Amino acid sequence: KYDCARGTKNLLISTEMSCWVGRYCNATDLERWYSDPKSTPSYSPFANSGIVMGRITEVANMLQYVIVNNHSYWTHYGRKYKFDDQYAIADYAIKVRPDLVALDYHQQVSASFSIHASPIPIDEGWPFICKNRTGELSPSCPIYTNLVNKHGHFLMDKRTCLVYRSTKGNMPFKEELESLASDPLMWHGNGMPLSYTTRFIIIDMLLLGCNRSWEASFSCECIQLIKMLAGKEKYDHGGVRQHLRIDFHLTSYSNAKLFITEYNN
Repeated sequence: KYDCARGTKNLLISTEMSCWVGRYCNATDLERWYSDPKSTPSYSPFANSGIVMGRITEVANMLQYVIVNNHSYWTHYGRKYKFDDQYAIADYAIKVRPDLVALDYHQQVSASFSIHASPIPIDEGWPFICKNRTGELSPSCPIYTNLVNKHGHFLMDKRTCLVYRSTKGNMPFKEELESLASDPLMWHGNGMPLSYTTRFIIIDMLLLGCNRSWEASFSCECIQLIKMLAGKEKYDHGGVRQHLRIDFHLTSYSNAKLFITEYNN
C-alpha cells in the first residue's frame, strides 16, 4: 500500500477530507496549496500530518526543515498563538518539496474517521472546507461521521479487529466514500476523539468483542486498537496541542461498561 500510494516518491503524507492547519483554512491557504482541487483523484485532498512515512533520510530532512523554519508556521487559533506541525508539513509537501512528497489521496495507509462532504442544498455556518462533486471547494461542510456510521460505513472484523469501510446500499455520500480505500492499514482520530471520532468504534468493539467471551476478547488485538485510539487532548504552556495516550486494563464486561461511562463523561 505504501508503494502504491507513494508512486515514485520516497515520502508519503496522509490526507483528510477537510482543511486544517492548526486552524480552519482561509482563502490564502487554499490559494497557496489547493488552488486546483479538480486535479486530486479523491475527496480527500488536504494534507494531514497524522502519518509521515518514507525513507529515513527524507523524513529526517523534512523534519529538519520544519525545525529550522518553525517561525514561519506559527498561527492564531482563538486566543492562542502556536506552532502547528500540520501547517509546516503541508507546506513542505505541497510547495517546498512536491518532487519528493506524495499525498495519500485515497487514504490507503492512514484513513480518517472525520467524514466531511458538501450537502445539497448547502448547509451554511460550518467552518470546514471540503471538495464537492463539481471538483470545487465548498466553504461550509458538515461532519457526517455519525451519519455514515449509522448506515454501517465502519465495520470491524471480529477475528482480526481490523476496521474497514463499507458503501453498500443507500449509503449517504457514497461517491465521496468510494473514492477512499476500503481497507486502510490504520485509522486516525483527528484530534477530538471524545466528541465524534472514536467513541463509536470503541463501543462497537466492546459490544462485538474478538472472541466468544468478554475475558478472551480483551486479551486479543482489540485492546491494542482501543488503547491506540483512546486519547485526550491538552495544550502545553506554549499553546501547542498535545495528545495523551490512556492505558487501562479491562477484565470483565462490568469493567467495560464502567469504562464506557467514564470515557463518555
